[in-house]
Amino acid sequence: MALPASAEHRLGLVGGVNFADLDTNGDPNATALARPAIGAVADIGLGEHLALRLEPTYLRKGGELEPGANPLSNPGGKLLSSFLELPVLLKLSVGEGLAPYLLVGPTIGLRLGADLEMDVAGLTFSADMKDVTEAVELSVAFGAGVSFPVGPSSVFLECRYSVGLSNRIKGGRVTAEGPIPVYLDFDKAENEYKNKGLQILAGVTFQLGGS
Repeated sequence: MALPASAEHRLGLVGGVNFADLDTNGDPNATALARPAIGAVADIGLGEHLALRLEPTYLRKGGELEPGANPLSNPGGKLLSSFLELPVLLKLSVGEGLAPYLLVGPTIGLRLGADLEMDVAGLTFSADMKDVTEAVELSVAFGAGVSFPVGPSSVFLECRYSVGLSNRIKGGRVTAEGPIPVYLDFDKAENEYKNKGLQILAGVTFQLGGS
């Protein structure tokens, strides 16, 4: 693919925090958890103010479900998953020097791990959720940021919101380990949830080529 001569290509690092939350099936008691995010970033220039941003990132997703009216049948707990996130975002910049920009595009998440922690009547239980959750997640992300030159590099600050499009539960049974083993059954429709999150990121990039 031939790119415009004015296109600029950059490579760098990014890190920050993901305020991870859950979109559950009719449960309003999910609250967000702050979790780290770290990765690499590549801007492939498509024109003077247009680029394709590739941003492979390790981050944690999930949220905390508060106990229901009956804590024995609905104990709540923390549901956390780790992902290798692969966003492919269209980046539109405005101006030179201190340059605001907009981002939008799809994201593929590859699940690395998934865990559930519960408190029942003062007793702690934990379960490995990998067997009952989907290995791949589809999301859409959109956001905005600003970049500015610092010597030979460019520093950026970015705010992005990600919305999961796919149900994370595939169904099945897991064993929650604790004082006694507890068997938990998950139904794909009844226990449906999707990930969402607000990401605050900062990073630095270096020019690789272009004019």
